[in-house]
Formats: sequence, C-alpha cells, structure tokens
Amino acid sequence: MSKRLIPFQFHPEGDFIEIVGIADLHYGSKQFLEKKAMKHRAYALAHPDRKVIDFGDATENALPSSPGSSMFQQTCPPSEQREWVKEYYRPMRDRTIAVIASNHSDRSDRHADWTPDETLVSFLDCTYIRWEAVLAVTVGDSRRGQQYLIFVRHKISNSARPSTILNALLTKTMETQACDVYWAAHCHQWLHHPKIAVLPDPRHRRMKVVEQHLVASDAFIDHDASYAEQHNYPLASEGQASVRLYKDRHHVEVVRNLY
Repeated sequence: MSKRLIPFQFHPEGDFIEIVGIADLHYGSKQFLEKKAMKHRAYALAHPDRKVIDFGDATENALPSSPGSSMFQQTCPPSEQREWVKEYYRPMRDRTIAVIASNHSDRSDRHADWTPDETLVSFLDCTYIRWEAVLAVTVGDSRRGQQYLIFVRHKISNSARPSTILNALLTKTMETQACDVYWAAHCHQWLHHPKIAVLPDPRHRRMKVVEQHLVASDAFIDHDASYAEQHNYPLASEGQASVRLYKDRHHVEVVRNLY
C-alpha cells in the first residue's frame, strides 16, 4: 500500500480536464497494434484539456529470463523499442504528467539497474510513480475548483478473469479509501465498475454518499497468436480508459476509447 500523495492542478479551457491513460503499448511485440496506438495518440492530442499518463509496459522488453515472452519473437531489440516509444511520446511531451513503473520495464532493473520507464520519465521530464500513488487533482482554482483523488498503479492482478480483477480493485478501495477513481492496467482488458461508498464528512457533521469508479484498460496487442491465446485466456473486452474531471461540479466521467 502506497502512502504517496502527488498533487496536480489544472485550469481547463472548457468544463473539464480529461486524463488519458495509455496502457500496455508493448512496442516490440509481434502482436503490437500500431494503428490503434496512433489513433489513441491522436485522441490525446485532439483537445488542449487532455493530459496523459503512461500506465506502463510501453515496451515488450523481453530478456532471456522473461516469463511468457521470447526475446527471439521481438520485432526489434529493447534499445530500439526505447527509442520508438520516445518518438511516440514526443508530440505529447508537454501534456504527459506521469509514467507508472511496470513489470516489463522492471526486467531491466533486475539485470542492469536501468529501466525503459526511467528513460521515458527523463525524456518527458514528468512524475515517476513506482509502483502506486494517489493523485490529488485540483480542477480550476484552489478555492472554487473541484478536488479529486485518483489511485493509480500498473499491475493490479495476474488473473485474466474480470471478477478477480474487480476484486483486486475493490480491495484497494479498502486499503486506500476515499478515492474517486481506482485505475490500473496490466490485465489487458477494459473494465469499468461504478460503486457507491458512504464516507464520514466531519467538517459538515454528516455522512456523504460518493460514487467511486473502478477502471482497467486493455492493451495494444492482438489476441491472435499471442501469449494470451497460448494460455487459453478468453478474448478480453476492448477499451483504453480516460477520465473526465469537471471543474464546476464534483463529477467523474469514465470514457471508453475504442478504435
């Protein structure tokens, strides 16, 4: 359980700020879906009020000891993967706010005290989250704007079952309470489950009812001939998540981006 609280403040031109997650690109994999990745980047760039978080596993980064992937099945070596990801993010350099540490990147840390995630953070000059954190997001000015709490991490569960992934996210709502959004990746499938929580509000001497959103994103990998197909994982629901946070009222809207 992380105790890190990372503040951000945004002043949107419109009614909301939208945080666009880019989860599990896996560039270097033979199953990489480049057209989908480019369409998602175009979406992130299409509006000035969209900010970006890289949710990890941007590169395949297969090493000799890597479970589930072969270094001989990569389309290019990890050094070229790293450079491609930098160029992918270059147009989003001024709007990417964080990179989250991930398991594919961590392979290099164990072997060489270096990770592709750290290289990307240095290139983008953004926040590095290792391994989880709560983002305290202010939308609008400090007095009149809205305050949101978003829990983020890369890996929430090793399971491919939606029920197990959802239970792992529900566990986080008990460990790290009172967040508006609990958001993860790694499972390579879209999931969105809104739930109601009743929380104490001592300042106003009452209990308040809040809506919390449990969110996971899919990956930029084709299921056919993939590790998932090899291990008989079911076809997953598709969708890259983004979250809209409104400035004039406390409201969260989860967007499912399909391409």
